[in-house]
Amino acid sequence: MAKCFTTWTVLPHEPIVKHSELFWSVSGNMPSGNQRRMSVARRSDGSLVIYNAMALDDAEMAELEAFGQPAFLVVPNAFHRMDAQIYKQRYPGLRVLCPKSARKKVSQVVEVFGHLDEMPSDGCVELFHLRGMKEREGVLRVRSASGTALVFNDTLLNMPQQGGLGGFFMGPTGTLSVPRFTRWMLMANGAELKAHLGELAASPSLSLVVPGHGALIEVDPAQALNQALARL
Repeated sequence: MAKCFTTWTVLPHEPIVKHSELFWSVSGNMPSGNQRRMSVARRSDGSLVIYNAMALDDAEMAELEAFGQPAFLVVPNAFHRMDAQIYKQRYPGLRVLCPKSARKKVSQVVEVFGHLDEMPSDGCVELFHLRGMKEREGVLRVRSASGTALVFNDTLLNMPQQGGLGGFFMGPTGTLSVPRFTRWMLMANGAELKAHLGELAASPSLSLVVPGHGALIEVDPAQALNQALARL
């Protein structure tokens, strides 16, 4: 588990991508050099949901603040706490949400407001646990005029093709997939997860699937998601 930052630490990252009027994302690096992604969704009241926080430079943070007021910080699982404390320091009013089963570990670094299903309802932005994962992970769903985006964490990856031991545990790589380590360590009921992913693949106007690590799925995301669940 990566060490959590206690001071604002900006690591190498790509420019902000503005997918729609309600949804942005940023791809960057962890200290190890591995890729990660932060997603930001704007709720109907103009407040922001920051999913898998990542420190940006001052100009980018000002741009984010112009997009909306940071209100909710989602720590997507117990292994993704690295920037949670520094975001809470920067925005003391942030309400931190995490999967129900991760609350104990996340609370070791930042005060937790509630679990994923406890974010106040909104017509554009939803946050909920995934069935079959024993409340270990969830999904952020953003509905906008441009379509529907689904944001995952370690439940779905789209890593480049790779071999070796890392490729085995992350596999199957080179495609959108539920990796082996998720099936072995996080998943509790494959049939329930498969059914829930199928429901999400049928989301109206699905235009974007955002995996926890790896490339975005922007072309036929429903088909890619259905192919991933078929391999479960």
